[in-house]
Amino acid sequence: MKDDRNFRKYPAEIVEKTSILGEIKPRPPKRKLYTWLFFVVVFGVIGGAYIVGYIFTHVIGGDIPQTRIEMGYYTLPTVFNGIIVRDEVVHHSNRQGELVFYVNQHTRVQNGDLVASVRDSFVGGVEEVFWSERHRQDALEALEQANFDTGDIGNLWDLGFYINYILAQDALVGRVGNIYAQDSGTVSLLTDGMESFLTLTNLSNISQDLINDTYQSGQHQFSTTAGFRIVRSNDWHIAAYLPRQYAQNFNVDSRITIFAHQNDLILPINVVVEQMTSIGDDFYVVFTTNAETLRFIDQRTIRFSLHQNPIQGYKIPQTALAVRSVFVVPREFVSNRYFGTNTVQLIDGRNVPVGGWGRGDEFLILADGGYLRTFDEIVLEVVAENAQTAHTIIHEITHIEAVTGVFQINMGFTVFRSVTLPQNFSAADEYIILDPTENPFVRLFDWIVTDARNVDNRLLLN
Repeated sequence: MKDDRNFRKYPAEIVEKTSILGEIKPRPPKRKLYTWLFFVVVFGVIGGAYIVGYIFTHVIGGDIPQTRIEMGYYTLPTVFNGIIVRDEVVHHSNRQGELVFYVNQHTRVQNGDLVASVRDSFVGGVEEVFWSERHRQDALEALEQANFDTGDIGNLWDLGFYINYILAQDALVGRVGNIYAQDSGTVSLLTDGMESFLTLTNLSNISQDLINDTYQSGQHQFSTTAGFRIVRSNDWHIAAYLPRQYAQNFNVDSRITIFAHQNDLILPINVVVEQMTSIGDDFYVVFTTNAETLRFIDQRTIRFSLHQNPIQGYKIPQTALAVRSVFVVPREFVSNRYFGTNTVQLIDGRNVPVGGWGRGDEFLILADGGYLRTFDEIVLEVVAENAQTAHTIIHEITHIEAVTGVFQINMGFTVFRSVTLPQNFSAADEYIILDPTENPFVRLFDWIVTDARNVDNRLLLN
């Protein structure tokens, strides 16, 4: 009987005769085996990728808080030191002795008025006699007009007083030196010793160091000396150095309002921009005003703020800031000819990718986690114009800087972007406002990492 076990085991369509003896052999099901192998490989790759992704997203970079950059507003705390300059002259006496004033503080006097006398120390006791020397003519006229028969002495307050005054003149001759006003203006009985060089003619040559040193040393306090000042004009001037962004909208003859900080008061003062000079990153500005003259007549320095409209910018949490080290290299050593990726060529001929950005003629390369190290040498091949010869320039990496930035989230990876902080930046602020014109590497609505303490460049996120 013919053995038909093979027929029972395999379908007829896969059984064929392969021997001349008529023996029937089965053909293995190869197609089904390859299909199973294909699915095993595919699911293995997918499973491995999932495991790697899980490790990155949940172990390395998982659950990192993120936020979007939005617009915010702030007002610059424009508080500055200024130095005050006036049209003033100091009057002194060459005589040694005690100074006696005949006018009150901040009194208006005319040219030729008696303001003070310097007397010898032993003259005392007659101060009440000659304190009104400037009114001597009035006293003599009062004596002539007095009618002693009727008892009408008119404006003669005290006959004995004036008689003693007149009799005392001979005794005081040579022992009293009078100081008369040589200009018209307001008298201040205080001086600070800076009147001789803080003049209107030197108003264009006041240094920032002088302003700061004057305020810090306390020379803004006037004191009584053997002399007095006459302020010849109600106009007074404030010289100060202002950062460019604070004063860039000012023009000469512009009228603005500043706010003087005096003790616990903030006083608005209308001023005119008299001078503006660009010096480095600052403007040297001179304001002039005739307001509040008497309030500041005995002050040499002033603290003031500028009234500015709120400034709009990118609002980011301060916890998003990170500081990273960068290598600074000449920009021509960085190439992007490899599919748009920035690379540098090492001394051994290898081209390695680098992350960073340009800054003028320089390129800043992130130092953390890259291929470069301090003192590595990178090369630049310079080809001659005829393309026949070339020579190599070698640059050693030694210049390192610390750069502040944020981690932008780009296609699921963190990318470090440098930022320029405002000058009013304070470590106590919860948020900071970035000037969009000074921060081209971040944009409105970018996603950034909120807490940058444990984040690195090119970290894979959820």
